[in-house]
Amino acid sequence: MSEKIVTQQLLLPDLRFVKQERVKNIRYIYCEKVSEFEVCPKCAAKCFTTYDHVNVTIKDAPIRSKNIILKIRKRRFYCKNCKSIFREPVGGIFKRFRTSERFRRHLMWCASRRPAKLEFPPTQLTKIINYCYHPLYKDSDFLHQKYVVEGLSTTEISAIIFSSHSTVLKYLKLNGIPLRKQGEFKNKGQLGYGENWNNGRIQENKREQKLIRKIKKMRKDGASYWKIAEQLNDKKIVTKTGKGLWHAKTVYNIIN
Repeated sequence: MSEKIVTQQLLLPDLRFVKQERVKNIRYIYCEKVSEFEVCPKCAAKCFTTYDHVNVTIKDAPIRSKNIILKIRKRRFYCKNCKSIFREPVGGIFKRFRTSERFRRHLMWCASRRPAKLEFPPTQLTKIINYCYHPLYKDSDFLHQKYVVEGLSTTEISAIIFSSHSTVLKYLKLNGIPLRKQGEFKNKGQLGYGENWNNGRIQENKREQKLIRKIKKMRKDGASYWKIAEQLNDKKIVTKTGKGLWHAKTVYNIIN
């Protein structure tokens, strides 16, 4: 039996296997739901029109010490009857949950096999697990480290902790962490010449700033952009990336 068939059998009944990736002890399974139509939760009308697609990440029960992460490509449907847009449900995954039902059953099974005697009745086991679990988005130190020190965006943080962008944004505000203004943060690939990266903040690169002043002086003395680029290449001065040659367009962008 091929690996694809085995993986399909292990998936939730509503899902169809697309592909998978392995990173150390984590298996990422990409899948999607296949159905002819979905029923609108507001007016109960059959909907056939797909509005768009969204990707969700769900943690599923592990298999032989391998963590399973489901990458589900969900459809959003448009209801022509009540003009509403809704996301298709998947059996085995509750709405707004980031874990599957069988993952939570797996937690209950692990807790029930503890050698020590439980101090609580089995009916309260789920509440105990939920109480002991402390989401990382509620940890102010974690958020400060990732958002302020490392300079990650809310989208990048949400991908790390399997949460949503809006949840991370909400708890940044609740913990009093000042939000960056639009355009204040840049990725490393977006740094301009003369800028340096330091703990998620942009600082001046003194060596590059010195070269910028020389370029501006050469331009003021009447040198063309092509002539400046030619001289920089002759002196073997490296570019921002350390690869390639200087061009007139590059010099123009630095000055302007």
